[in-house]
Amino acid sequence: METRVHVSPETLVAELGDLRGVDWPAVWKGPPPGGSPAFHEWCAVYGWEPLEVEADLEVRTRHGSNLYFRSRGRWRPVVSLGLSLFRVRTGIAEEKGAVVEASDSRWPVYVEAVSSVLGGFAGAGLAGEPGFPSPPVDGLWKVPTSPQDNPRRVAYWVAEGEQAPIVVLEQGVSLLTWQERWGAGSNVSLDLLHPREGR
Repeated sequence: METRVHVSPETLVAELGDLRGVDWPAVWKGPPPGGSPAFHEWCAVYGWEPLEVEADLEVRTRHGSNLYFRSRGRWRPVVSLGLSLFRVRTGIAEEKGAVVEASDSRWPVYVEAVSSVLGGFAGAGLAGEPGFPSPPVDGLWKVPTSPQDNPRRVAYWVAEGEQAPIVVLEQGVSLLTWQERWGAGSNVSLDLLHPREGR
């Protein structure tokens, strides 16, 4: 079983602390053209180092995390920013249970980290159980109809401020995990979504 922590809970707290100070209307508008002095100035305001500029923009934050920008065009308008927090996988069928358990064990740690910055979540749920939250904006996620659907878990927060994002913590499990053969995989990620545009 291979486990990779992309962002520790402590680093996530620091990242969210920085992102609370972002000029969200300017971020949603999108960056200037890649490679231009204005683009590098735009990144430097937040301590972001450009990593990928050929496709969707990817930057490294001052805390060492990779932040992914998703847009509806060539970088603009930006509709979401994403952080991959945790990933675990295996090619051994007998380790399927351990994969899900490892991912499940990270969930409360990340929920606590986000809540320490943004306060209590607006909604949260586990696939297959009553009360799974519907998204505040259509299309942000689907409500699972069985315990084996994705997302396995969701928690979300509505940040304060002008055009501040909807912050979504999500756990997913590879569909192969629930089959008798093959391996397994699971991940936990954080998305900051435009309050009206969604994903």
